[in-house]
Amino acid sequence: MDEQSTGAKPSRPYGIHWFSPRGPRERWRPTSLEVRDVAVAAVFLFAGIALAVLR
Repeated sequence: MDEQSTGAKPSRPYGIHWFSPRGPRERWRPTSLEVRDVAVAAVFLFAGIALAVLR
């Protein structure tokens, strides 16, 4: 999902970094902004599927 298509403003300049530069031993913990971004994306995805099914 692009910020342009949804109209949402990006929370950070480069979007979410899915692969962190840390080593594999250190566990990746999402920040609150990333958790919010994923939640918003899930809501948009669920709404799109619901609209497609109900239509």
